[in-house]
Amino acid sequence: LFWAVVKGHESAISLLLARGASPANTDRNGFTALAWSILCGSEPMVALLLGQDVFSDIVSGPGATYPHVAAFTGNTRIMQTLIERGFSLNVTDDHGMTPLHYAACDG
Repeated sequence: LFWAVVKGHESAISLLLARGASPANTDRNGFTALAWSILCGSEPMVALLLGQDVFSDIVSGPGATYPHVAAFTGNTRIMQTLIERGFSLNVTDDHGMTPLHYAACDG
């Protein structure tokens, strides 16, 4: 699933999900396929994966959330999608930083 996300193969993602691949699986850094789709800036893949409704708020070892990841990339459309889906912008990571801090530093 991660490879399909990174390579932008939406049809492969749909097929893998239909065949039982879990979008909740994480890599060694705690990133899910959704986190990778945000990092890759793929709005269609973000929408596809958000439709799975299996995501927790924390997506990485240092306590970053999906809005933190979106703020890091500077992708405002993906950030808007996350806000519309109810993700909080007020959550802090393990270092006390909110997505706004990430946007100011990196996005």
